[in-house]
Amino acid sequence: MRWRNNAPRSAVGGTVHNSANGNLIGPVVQTGAVHGDVHVTSAKRGYALRSFPGPEHSALPEPSRRQPSQLLLARNEVVDFIGRESDLRELDRWRRGAARIDALLLHAPGGFGKTRLAVKFAARSVAAGWTVAFAQHGSDPGFAACDGISPTGAEGLLVVVDYADRWPRSDLLALVEDVRLRHNGARRILLLARSPRRCWDLLQYPLRKLGVSADARRLPELATDLASRREVFTAARNRFAEVFGVDAEGVRPLGSLDHSAYGSVLTIHMAALVAVDASDRRRLPPTDPGALSEYLLHREIDHWAAMRETRAITSGHEELARAAFIATLVGPVSHREGVAVLRGLGVAASDCEAGRILADHSACYPPADDQTVLEPVYPDRLGEDFLAYCLPTGTAGRDGATRMLDPWTVDVAARLIDEGVPHGQLITVLTESGKRWPHVGAHLRDLLLVDPGRAVTAGGAALMAVANAADIRVLAAIEPLLPDHHADLDPAAAALVRRLTDYRLVHTRSPEARARLLIGLGWRLGNAGAFDQALRTTEPAVRIYRELAADHPSAHEPGLALSLHHLGTHLAGIGRKQEALEASQEAVAIRKRLAEADPCAHEADLASSLNNLAADLSEVNLRELALATIEEAVDIHRRLAAHDPTAHEPTLAATLNNLGMHLAGVQRTAKALDVAEEAVRLYRNLAARDPHVFSPDLASALHNLGTHRAELGHLTAALDATEEAVLIRTRLAVSRRVVFEAELAASLHSLATTCAELGFGDRALSHVQNAIDHYERLHFTAPEIYAPKLAACLHNQGAHLSRAGKLDDAAAASRRAVAIRADIAEAALSRYEELLAEAMLRLGVRLPGPSLLDEKPSPAVSSLQRSVNAIVRSMDPGNVQSTRNLEIRLARAARLTAVVTSASPVVEGLLALGQRELARVECGLARTLSALSSRLVDIGKGSEALKTSEQAVSTCRRLVAVDPVLYRPDLISCLVNHGVRLAESGHRDHALKATEYAVSLLGWPSAIDLGSSTAMTACALRAYAWVRLKASLELESASDAMEQAHAIYRRLARDEPSAFGDAALATRRTMTARLGDPDGLQPD
Repeated sequence: MRWRNNAPRSAVGGTVHNSANGNLIGPVVQTGAVHGDVHVTSAKRGYALRSFPGPEHSALPEPSRRQPSQLLLARNEVVDFIGRESDLRELDRWRRGAARIDALLLHAPGGFGKTRLAVKFAARSVAAGWTVAFAQHGSDPGFAACDGISPTGAEGLLVVVDYADRWPRSDLLALVEDVRLRHNGARRILLLARSPRRCWDLLQYPLRKLGVSADARRLPELATDLASRREVFTAARNRFAEVFGVDAEGVRPLGSLDHSAYGSVLTIHMAALVAVDASDRRRLPPTDPGALSEYLLHREIDHWAAMRETRAITSGHEELARAAFIATLVGPVSHREGVAVLRGLGVAASDCEAGRILADHSACYPPADDQTVLEPVYPDRLGEDFLAYCLPTGTAGRDGATRMLDPWTVDVAARLIDEGVPHGQLITVLTESGKRWPHVGAHLRDLLLVDPGRAVTAGGAALMAVANAADIRVLAAIEPLLPDHHADLDPAAAALVRRLTDYRLVHTRSPEARARLLIGLGWRLGNAGAFDQALRTTEPAVRIYRELAADHPSAHEPGLALSLHHLGTHLAGIGRKQEALEASQEAVAIRKRLAEADPCAHEADLASSLNNLAADLSEVNLRELALATIEEAVDIHRRLAAHDPTAHEPTLAATLNNLGMHLAGVQRTAKALDVAEEAVRLYRNLAARDPHVFSPDLASALHNLGTHRAELGHLTAALDATEEAVLIRTRLAVSRRVVFEAELAASLHSLATTCAELGFGDRALSHVQNAIDHYERLHFTAPEIYAPKLAACLHNQGAHLSRAGKLDDAAAASRRAVAIRADIAEAALSRYEELLAEAMLRLGVRLPGPSLLDEKPSPAVSSLQRSVNAIVRSMDPGNVQSTRNLEIRLARAARLTAVVTSASPVVEGLLALGQRELARVECGLARTLSALSSRLVDIGKGSEALKTSEQAVSTCRRLVAVDPVLYRPDLISCLVNHGVRLAESGHRDHALKATEYAVSLLGWPSAIDLGSSTAMTACALRAYAWVRLKASLELESASDAMEQAHAIYRRLARDEPSAFGDAALATRRTMTARLGDPDGLQPD
């Protein structure tokens, strides 16, 4: 774990703080003991998928047939869709593209016809055999949960997301990876938004990281010339005239349609409606397109009056206007909430009166969901303009608009927020209205300057709208209140800081101040997941500080260290491990010098960079050095926490948690356990004080504690810790699945393994299947990240199924695990072969092609080239695609590596990182092959089992040459399994040698410590004895091994009888029988 969220010093000074602030937003799920499945669901979804086409729209009811807002509302489809054939063809091409899953952001200002185009495209897609659904966010007006969709389309699945710029990023990403998007064909997600400003830049990176192709396209004007505008006008005029029952031929456009405002479809439709209405009323229509909204809003008010005259409603003008104002600000709410809002704002004096007003408002503005009230005034532009006409301007009155002006509206927004009403829509709609109406923008500015935190608590979508539109004074007031890290706010925070930084850079001449601004922006971009942009932003800061530090090191080395610290984080974020390591090393070197001179000022910074350096070292498999580095960081944090616990205990706990993982990585598990227990104690205290901030960290510490306990055989205690981690992560994943689902899956996997070892087979199968379900979904969106984890789950599922007697299912799970591991190894090997070829070129050597292999070696060819040619000639894998082919290529790469590294230490350094990465992948494949061999024996395929276990052993032998300490346990395990396979197949001598080699690697017979040996040692000794008993050879040695295995099992069984009691009893029986039939005593 890196310190990715260290807040950089501000441009005016300050210190680096390690923190993880944030809130858990959403429903909370509480569960009891984890004895069954754990599924992340909640009663209220964040969004719903509605199948398209839905129920047919009924005709507008008579009271609404002349109401402007209802006639213009896109969902009522009063005016037929025309034009945009080229845009539809473009969308058709996008839908037919080759990408497996593709997202397209279609953006244009409000009123351009995005929704109507999407509906038309959806209809064409259904006709083309696609399943189509429209996604609706839980915060959208008229939201109602539904059962989702059935993706039965043969071609693919299309999901349309309207108002995508108002969705929290985590919900958009959750939608992308939602299991309902699984389909045999392609997946397409069409996102509709008013503007791509900033948010799309910050969304593209995480989408692509999830394996999603992503692009943005601006929707052009429908009517770009006068003739096409007249065509759109005529179509709308004819339809409105039909509704009004007037002669359309006499209705003409209002002035010239050449005006730039008529680039919007909605504006043309509004002009047509005004023209028809004015003709029907025999009034002179306005000629200025800017006056269309005012005219239509007056007709809205006339509609209210007409309904009162017919006694359809009884509320007065003021009551209806105020209800409409509130509705447009807050959007639909439940009836109970609507009553509370009206009473709280003084619109109604009693529940009965509030109910009457709500009923009358619903008669004027029928809700999309009959369970809600306070439907806003639509379309959006009409509602935004209605707010503008209601709010006082602060100057003299507007001509003709006094019917809507109401001083009561001045403090409504502030009162709603202060009453705790969710205000995401309120901030967003005021922001959009303020773009056209300066006095609304001023109203929002004052609202936020009084309390800038209102923008933060409004949520990510609203904060993004403010970040893109508010003036600099407002953004500067909000900036100090931004949390250091918050999943939904990070993109908006980055956009806000980018605008501020752009402004400040223009007005900042000091190189140091400019560098600090860039570091701060890079940090925010990194938090938002845009590591590539963060890197481009931070690199200039590093260059500035290098130049400054060259002239004045004492003044500017702290800034250089800070910039390098963040540079390393961003490089690690995009996978440039070696460069990240170099940046972190330089940051540590500088901060060590600074801390020696002034510990109080620089030790905390040094510890932070040491933590990152340890992570970078571990990433390149320099584990012992990583351990020493993190231990140094812990020592510093202990001293700091002793002096100021409140400030430094969180970082001490985090560093201890990391230290435990580093210790485990070098097989110092007992020490790792002690450290993990201390980290859990600290995090328990911290989470008790602030659960929102520290619950994720407590879950991480508990997960690691469970892992270390299980490694040492403390299985019941491991079960307790892991169950608690699962419970916490389940709650976290409900509200932020994108952030926490992978962590939940990891804990479920660990829980399954511990349950199996304790003999709780059914629970193990349930938990591992649940983990697989999560990893399947994650693997679907990011296979390069989650394929190894899915394979590990399938590997263990095979073992659990075997114990349950489901032998065919067990073999199938293990085969799938091997297939996934082989694909991973194939990809890693291809990368390494490219690196190896580059290294050989540096030595003047190249990999020979088929033609060169047939040539006789020339005297001019170097000895190194001849060695390479000989290896390639003798190890040709052929063209057969199989694990055997892969094994040959892996072995060839190992031999070529040995030859070229012996020739040059420089080349050895160049290959080291790639070699270690390939070894890590090979180890996973070897483990899974060894497990598959056992499953194959179970289903009577002994010959294939023997070949498979042999391949696992040969792989591990190569790995021990790379890192003897790290891979010796895997070689021992594979040798034990292979020895059993050999004995079963009648290869007695080879079985004896394999098991003898396995126990010799453990130090047997002289170096076995019965008081600390693990179950693996007992298993190896038991297999060694079993092979000899079966062959009736070396019986004294077999007896000694069996006695020691029994002693180890007895000691383990005292603490965990359910896990080790059977093994202890079995070894005891064998010891008693001595020469009895040992066939039933095979190790797992």
